Formats: sequence, structure tokens, C-alpha cells
Amino acid sequence: GINSNKQESAEEVKQHAKDNSFEFTILKDWKNVIADKLEATVTPEIYLLNPSFEILYHGRIDDSQRENKVTSKDLRAALDNVLAGKTVPVATTKAFGCTIKRVK
Repeated sequence: GINSNKQESAEEVKQHAKDNSFEFTILKDWKNVIADKLEATVTPEIYLLNPSFEILYHGRIDDSQRENKVTSKDLRAALDNVLAGKTVPVATTKAFGCTIKRVK
């Protein structure tokens, strides 16, 4: 994962990952270089890339901010298709969340 919010320190990002039992590395995008390159606007906003850095899926994790209201697990579906060697049928969804606070 990548954290591009200027107001969150590396220690806060590390603690958030620990508190949520993330099993992946979180990189701090200190100057919004990656967010700017991908044109990311909100967090969370998912970019699933292949080894050639081509975007296979871009958008939301799922269709609701409330876990009990989720009806479509978009990221899970994209990952399942990629891992099965298939094309992602819905490659783009609208991401929603808080605006990324950029470095000026």
C-alpha cells in the first residue's frame, strides 16, 4: 500500500497498519510523487498493477463504507481474476473516501 496524506507521519501509518493487521508493506509517498503520477484523489483508492506497471484495476475496495451494507467486493473480484490468469471484467469503479491532502 501507499500512503500519500501529508498530515500522517510514518509512525501513524505504521500504527494504523498494525492496528488493522495489514499483511502488506505500506510506503509513505512523502511528496505525492506516486499519487500525482497515478492521479489519485481520495483514500482509499486502489490501483492494481501488473509487473509492467500497467493498471489492471482502479477504483474502490467495495461498494459501501459500511461493512454490513457491502454488496460488491470489487477489489476481491479483481484480485481473484488476476490470480486466475483472467482479465478483470470490471476494471474501473468509482473510488470514494477522504481527499488526499497533498504537499504544496
